Amino acid sequence: MAQLWFYLTYALRNLWRSRRWSAFAVFSVAAGVATVVAFRSLGLSIGDALTGDVRNTNKGDITISVGGDRFFSAQTDPTETAYSFSNRQLELLRRWVDENGASLTEYRVSIGLQLTKLEAVTAGRPQFINGFYVNPDTYPITDPIVAEEPSGVPLGELLNEPTDVVISRNLADREQIAVGDTVRVSGSETLLTVRGIVPTAAQAGLQQFASREILSLFFGYAYFDIRSVRETLGANDGVNRVSINLPEGASANQIYSAENDLRGLLGQRNQGFHEFRVTPDLLESFAFIADGLGRFIVILGLGAMLLGGVGIINTMLVMVRRRTEEIAALKTFGLKGRQIAWMFLAEAFWLGTFGSLVGGVFGVGLSALANRFGEDLIQQPLRFRFYPEAVLFGLVLARFCAPMSRSRSTRGACPACWSSCSWCWRSA
Repeated sequence: MAQLWFYLTYALRNLWRSRRWSAFAVFSVAAGVATVVAFRSLGLSIGDALTGDVRNTNKGDITISVGGDRFFSAQTDPTETAYSFSNRQLELLRRWVDENGASLTEYRVSIGLQLTKLEAVTAGRPQFINGFYVNPDTYPITDPIVAEEPSGVPLGELLNEPTDVVISRNLADREQIAVGDTVRVSGSETLLTVRGIVPTAAQAGLQQFASREILSLFFGYAYFDIRSVRETLGANDGVNRVSINLPEGASANQIYSAENDLRGLLGQRNQGFHEFRVTPDLLESFAFIADGLGRFIVILGLGAMLLGGVGIINTMLVMVRRRTEEIAALKTFGLKGRQIAWMFLAEAFWLGTFGSLVGGVFGVGLSALANRFGEDLIQQPLRFRFYPEAVLFGLVLARFCAPMSRSRSTRGACPACWSSCSWCWRSA
């Protein structure tokens, strides 16, 4: 114990004597730790965002889509019913919902719409958005969609007239559209008025990478009133998607049981004509996506830690070579190579400790900034909070990296620390 205390106190004195170089090494460690902590926190925040409210993301416990949606099929023939639920199927679904105390909303999704501001020039700016034809009285059956402009107004209060349209924030920014502007939709000469702008995350996010709705993430989307699209836009008002909410507190087994009932009810059990998305399956998929994305982000942070290690190595090379006479004197007094090595490792311990503490503090603050960039990536708000596991991850990583960097620099600069050769004697 006394010998260990000697190593630690001797290392502190040496670091203070070379405080300029020590400060540089501490900064190198702190920069790497701060980056790792920030990136790790970002990965955890993305995981929480993806898996935090899967029901709201899916717009219900169970969402059923009619198979065969064709890309760029926005303005299909109004009389076409091949890609819609039949009236009998909708009646069966409504009856099942009533019998089981559930709730239901019926809507249509079109892929590949184009929506532009009147007299806007769009040459060279391709745009293919998703159109959601909804009944504002029932959509959505999860958390209400609230507009950013006008602030705090629900979606149901914005679609009042047949020519009203509500668009996403990323579409508004991309096309420079504001509330009150007149717009036109591809395939129709009817002029529409933008009544509101909703957050992009209301209908788009990283989850859409697994579906054809990925257009919402990149280009945006628009809401129309399904009750009037046949007259105003000449679009098909047939329902090709329904979302069902089971009674509050339904378990995963109950959701799977309801899915089996609905598959049998629709009579397409083996043909795969209807696509089912249930929250337990989505939760598993999103957790996998979040884990992979989190690992990738941490790998990026390890690059910063590697750069920090290079800074430590360079600092240690300078400090060790400046102390060759001291090392030779210690060898003369009878210290063995391994004892001198422990002295330098003790210095590495202090550098790693100080750098980790400073980096951990700055990393928590830096994670708030990283979250803002993460929101742009997944088009979803990320809630900032303190993640102890992220800080612990950075601290532990630095505790291993700093001594390794120091020991390697010591081995390269002074073989006397590791063997009984006469190199230090010749340098004295």
